Amino acid sequence: MSLHIRRATLADVDALSAIAIATYIETWGDSYPPQDLHTFLQDHYGAEPQRAELSDPRSAVWLLLEGETVVGYLAAGANTLPHAEAREGDIELKRLYILASHQNGGRLAGPTRTSHPVGGRVGRELRRATLLRALRLQQGRRV
Repeated sequence: MSLHIRRATLADVDALSAIAIATYIETWGDSYPPQDLHTFLQDHYGAEPQRAELSDPRSAVWLLLEGETVVGYLAAGANTLPHAEAREGDIELKRLYILASHQNGGRLAGPTRTSHPVGGRVGRELRRATLLRALRLQQGRRV
């Protein structure tokens, strides 16, 4: 089945919450004591935080679907990175998660975690590069 991307709406809040929780557990679930994980997930990726994000006019979320099944998502919003070149109106890539089963043709290379977030040093660099590219475009410079 083919993959496609579409912008999430408030009608997608439950599906967004489900994929956010599933990919977070795949990636970081072993980093928290079980008793803390559930509370953390509900506080950050439950239906209410997702509804707030989808309702925020400064935020946008796209869903990656295989048929009608959500297999990943991307969230972007107002820049919160403390960067010298950051300007009002810049955007930031907040999260990009895809189920392990849909990465690299479903075959992960090497003994790595089962889902790869855009986080940590790599994520910061990617977000910085995205921000700088957006700044250059905004200034009319070639990127």
